[in-house]
Amino acid sequence: MFTALALLSVFVLLSAAVVWATYARRKRALLPDFGGLLEHPEFVDGLTGVIVGQSFLKGQFRGRNVVVLLQDTEEESRLVVTMETHALRTMDTYDFADYKGDREGELALFALEVKHELNLRHFDGYLKAEWQPLGFLPRSFNRSKWQSVLEAMNTLAGSIERRASAAATP
Repeated sequence: MFTALALLSVFVLLSAAVVWATYARRKRALLPDFGGLLEHPEFVDGLTGVIVGQSFLKGQFRGRNVVVLLQDTEEESRLVVTMETHALRTMDTYDFADYKGDREGELALFALEVKHELNLRHFDGYLKAEWQPLGFLPRSFNRSKWQSVLEAMNTLAGSIERRASAAATP
């Protein structure tokens, strides 16, 4: 009885380790590659993140603070890129449909929402772009896609700041 229980315990532990290693390898492949696009990348690790299946990376892009959240669990896979702006205006995804900024901002918005299929939100000085692929996150990192996303987010953040500044000026 004891031997069968011990063998079952070992089997369960090994199975859990294989599943964890599979997910962890995918995460380790995406975030370091993403970190190559940022200035001063820093991984934020913690036990809570491991338990809930989240990993964080922070750094800067063109002088703006950026945080990347990678969540890859059985229930959901998503990547959220958050970029600092200096505008406090709040906009949800549907609010961007009526966004009238400068030409560069509108082109960046189109690229983020249509080309890259991201859901956008802006609140408390942060622009968030969420990507939820169907199924699991890809195993390989598409550097040109995410470079383009960061460039477009930087352009849109600047447009939002200029619009907020113009609205605040009497």
